Amino acid sequence: MKNSPWIVQALLIVALTAPLLNASNDSHSKKTFLSARPSGVNLPLEYTTWHDHVYRKNEAKTHTSLQFVGFYQESNKGDAQGKYFGIGNGTNAFRIDTAAAAGVELDNRFLIHNNAGLSTLAGTVSLRPKTESFGCLVQFFQDFDLSCGSIFITASLPITHVSRTMHLKTADDVLFNGFSVQDVFAGRVTQDDAANLQAALDHAKIDGRRTAIGLADADLQLGFRVVDKEKHHVYLNIGLTIPAGNRVRGEYLFEPIYGNGSHTGLGFGIDAGIDAWTHEKAKLRALFSTDYRYLFEGTEHRTVGIKGKPLNHYFLAAHLNQVNKALFPAANELTQALRVKPGSQMEVMAMLSFLSSNFVVDAGYDLFWKDQESAWVKRWKDNNVYIANVEYDTSNAFDLSDAAHGLGSTPINAADLDVDAVKTPSLFTHKLFAGFGYTCMVTRTFPLSIGLGTAYEFAVTNADIEQWGVWFKLAGSF
Repeated sequence: MKNSPWIVQALLIVALTAPLLNASNDSHSKKTFLSARPSGVNLPLEYTTWHDHVYRKNEAKTHTSLQFVGFYQESNKGDAQGKYFGIGNGTNAFRIDTAAAAGVELDNRFLIHNNAGLSTLAGTVSLRPKTESFGCLVQFFQDFDLSCGSIFITASLPITHVSRTMHLKTADDVLFNGFSVQDVFAGRVTQDDAANLQAALDHAKIDGRRTAIGLADADLQLGFRVVDKEKHHVYLNIGLTIPAGNRVRGEYLFEPIYGNGSHTGLGFGIDAGIDAWTHEKAKLRALFSTDYRYLFEGTEHRTVGIKGKPLNHYFLAAHLNQVNKALFPAANELTQALRVKPGSQMEVMAMLSFLSSNFVVDAGYDLFWKDQESAWVKRWKDNNVYIANVEYDTSNAFDLSDAAHGLGSTPINAADLDVDAVKTPSLFTHKLFAGFGYTCMVTRTFPLSIGLGTAYEFAVTNADIEQWGVWFKLAGSF
């Protein structure tokens, strides 16, 4: 076992990172957006059992492999994401009531308008977000044995269905004007009384389960077999991510996105392996793969927060000089077209693969890291949008002259915009996975295999989504 140091190195990676596996903390709060890891960025999903097709020696000048992977993923520990979107009180809950009530964290008078300054709206709100995704990854591999060397191309096309819900629950509900706390966040509150005109919330809504389905980002690679020996190999590739997923609209909080938000990516990867142990009818391989992408700047619609006033983007606002017009939740205006730069992301996978006869068993570790996002508001007009005074009579012009006209209302100017609320912090997760496959030879040069796999992804902070997943795959080469 002269190559056993490769096994030691693989196990050492896991050992060094193991203390982080359960180091999840709730360091982030008062956020209005979370850009989660796309389900298609998943090396274990791609490589388990299929590597036996990609690395297989073939006498022909060309070598083609194709695989179909059906997968399912479900998040866990939703309380952590509830704190992420929460008010910053260390829990995933907050209290709505009158300003004088004990423990009140959101003043009910700013959520449903009554120019007499009265409201009975009350409730304790809790958030426990959950995300599920399932679909099919189609992956194509084509090898070319040229006189100048061996090159290959790969294409990955994930078709994904994503569903997300904030699981908003309320306790101790008290209605006002027939509306509940849930109606406020779902965008179901409207009023046509002349003195209390109010329009519905139309962005950053929280209302049940939202779903989306489509082709997520297409990933293309051009690879080079730098070293390609019987018992070890080193491949390099350059990769391009072509955005094909849905765009971020900001209509719902934690909306379902099945790509990376329509950002083009460019990067590279390394794929290496060595036979750590061999026997007449079996062998053990140590495999390593890494994939880096830089995701370029693009436009997304996200809901900007208000500095020092978490969740106040749900408060009612007015435009200067409006008359006989409805107040509107500030989120309707604060949902802006932003320039967003995701920056770098990297995935690293180390795996041990045992092959015997027609069976293959894989087990390994996967690390995912993504840089903190950068974001900029394209344009904002100062002294135009105000959090309206509770005594404002909407039948009057909003000119700040007295209480009935908006006196004491708070302007939302560029300096008040909390752009940090929309930036997803750096993501850092750890995944343990395993796969099992069986291959039969349809002909001497046509292997066909089936495989099963499972994984659990551990979060480090509450910006990361802790989740488990399973998959089934069918692959063939010719």
